[in-house]
Amino acid sequence: MSGKRRRLRSISDSHADAVLDLSWNKPNKHILASCSADRTAKVWDLNKARCVYSLSHHSDKVQCVEWSPVEPTMLLTGSYDRTTCLLDSRRPSATLAWQFLTDVECLKWNPHRPEQFVVSCEDGKYYCLDARSPGQHLYSVDAHTGPACSLAFSYFIPGCLVTSGVDMCVKGPVYAVGFSPDSPFIIAAGGQKGKLTTWNLADHSAVVSQFKERAKSYYE
Repeated sequence: MSGKRRRLRSISDSHADAVLDLSWNKPNKHILASCSADRTAKVWDLNKARCVYSLSHHSDKVQCVEWSPVEPTMLLTGSYDRTTCLLDSRRPSATLAWQFLTDVECLKWNPHRPEQFVVSCEDGKYYCLDARSPGQHLYSVDAHTGPACSLAFSYFIPGCLVTSGVDMCVKGPVYAVGFSPDSPFIIAAGGQKGKLTTWNLADHSAVVSQFKERAKSYYE
């Protein structure tokens, strides 16, 4: 094999600043959404290695993006302009919007209630919202004393949500968190210095007491 590195090919319509988040469209595996500090979100056709269209509905950097797990044309975006927007990729010019008091950090669809999604913000709160009710918040929770950087739903346990923040609840700021797709209680988290940590929530009696009934279907 040659020791030469392949040169990366520049794609037209690429982002002009840091790419902050990606989301696969699971029913259409060749479709990828990206978002960037350049204030845009983009939808890509990976089979053709090209940008299908670019979205510029936000006025500040776009921090997070996620396709709906049940409606493959519906896309959520969250921004430092303090809004979250929902759009249909078949008509990307029409958007529904939700306003917040601080910058949006992360957003996730609820896999057990697919009409709902959760947004975490810089003020440490997370908000539950319904895609059918633009502009309205179902409820909010004061989860952290600093920015709520990330959140994740359990694939197996309805109502089980994990959030992470920079308020040192563990041993330093936690910037990202996710559930295992194969186990109801295993989570992974990333913090400072490039370190990754895993936890088994089943080792915590309070968690087991709260969710053991809802986790039964996984073990049956």
